[in-house]
Amino acid sequence: MSDYCILTVLSVFFLTGCLMYLRENDFFEERVITKFKRLIYVLVAEIVADNVFVLLEGKETLRELLYFLKAGELFMNPIVAFLVFDVFYDEALNRKDKMMRRIWEAMNWAVAANGVLLVIGFFTGIVFRIDTDNVYYRGDWMFLYILILIATVSMLVYGMMRFANRTQGTLKRTLLMFTLILGVGIFLRLILPHQNYDFLCLSVAITCLLIYYSHVTLRIDPLTQLLNRLVYEVTIDRINYTTAIIEIDVNKFKEVNDTYGHGRGDKALKQLAFLIRKTYGEQAYCFRQGGDEFCAILKPGAFDELVDESLDDDPRATMDRFMERLDTAIAEQLANMSESKRYLRNGVSQGCGIYYSGGEMTVREVVKLADDRMYEKKEALVASADSVVSLMESD
Repeated sequence: MSDYCILTVLSVFFLTGCLMYLRENDFFEERVITKFKRLIYVLVAEIVADNVFVLLEGKETLRELLYFLKAGELFMNPIVAFLVFDVFYDEALNRKDKMMRRIWEAMNWAVAANGVLLVIGFFTGIVFRIDTDNVYYRGDWMFLYILILIATVSMLVYGMMRFANRTQGTLKRTLLMFTLILGVGIFLRLILPHQNYDFLCLSVAITCLLIYYSHVTLRIDPLTQLLNRLVYEVTIDRINYTTAIIEIDVNKFKEVNDTYGHGRGDKALKQLAFLIRKTYGEQAYCFRQGGDEFCAILKPGAFDELVDESLDDDPRATMDRFMERLDTAIAEQLANMSESKRYLRNGVSQGCGIYYSGGEMTVREVVKLADDRMYEKKEALVASADSVVSLMESD
C-alpha cells in the first residue's frame, strides 16, 4: 500500500507541475490551454477513482460503489488517449487531411463502444466483477476492453506522427519518448492490474507532451505552419554539409494586400506555404522568414541525391529543375481555382545558392547569393511586365 501511495503522490506531483506551467504560460492559444487542462483533470479524476477503489476493495461497503469506481476508471482510459489526440487535432488545419479526420471519428466511435461495453459489463460482470468479498477480478470479455484501448492508443500514436511530419519532424524524439512511456504504462497496467504504475507513466508522458508542444509552438510560424525565423537562423549557423539554399518571394505581394486586403494576403501566404511543404518538404527544411519571404534548405544528403538522379554535370541546372516543381505546383493550383481565389496569380521568384562543405564561400555568403538571384528574377519579371504595358499603350 505504501508503494501505491508513493506512485500516486509522484503522479499528482507531475500533473500539478503541468498545471502550474499552463497557468504561467502566455504563448499558448487559449483553446490549447483548455485542452491540456481538460486532459489533466480527467487523469486526476481517474487517479482519484482508482485510489478510492483501492482503499475500499476487500472491505465492507456497497458493491455497486466499487463497480461504479472501477467502471469509471476503465471508461476514462480511452478518453485520456482521445483527449491527448485532441491536443493535436485542429479542425481548421485538418480540413484537407482526411486521414486525421478519419482517425478523429474512429476515436469517437472507440470511446462510445467502450462506454457501451462497460455498461453491459456493469450489469453482467463479463468485463470485470466484484466478488462477495468485494475483491476485483477481470471478466472473460476484458480482452475486448484491452483491444479498444490498444486501438485508441495506436490511432493516437499514428495521429501524433502525422502531426510531427506536418511540423517537419520538429523534436520528433521527444514525441517518441512520450509514446514509449505511454506504451510502458499500458503494458504495466495489463500485467499488474492492482498497481498504478500506469498513472505515473501517464503523468510523466503528459509532462513530455507539454514540453514537446511548447517547443513546437516556439519553432513553428503560426500562420503558415512552416518553421519560423528563429529555427532558420539556428539552422543556417549549424550547416556543415553540402546543400542548396533556395530563397522564395511572392511576386507583387503588396499589390495583393493593397487590392484585396491583408486577409487575402494571409491566404496567399498559406497557399504558398502548403505548396512549398508539398513540393520541397521531403528533401528540404521549409521556413517562413517573415512577410512574404520563404526559404528551403536541403536536408543532409538530399543535394547529392538530386545531382546523382539528374545525371547532370551542372548542379545549377539540377537545382533549376528542382525549383521548377514549385512553379508547376502553383500553375496547377491556379488552373483548378476560381478567379477570386487565385491569390498567387503573379507567381513567385526563386533564387538558389549552393554551399559546398569546405568550399570558399560561407553559408551566409551563399544565402546572400541566393537572395540576390531571387531579386534579379523579380526585377526581370517587373521589367518584362512594364515592357508589355508600354507596347499596349503604344498600340
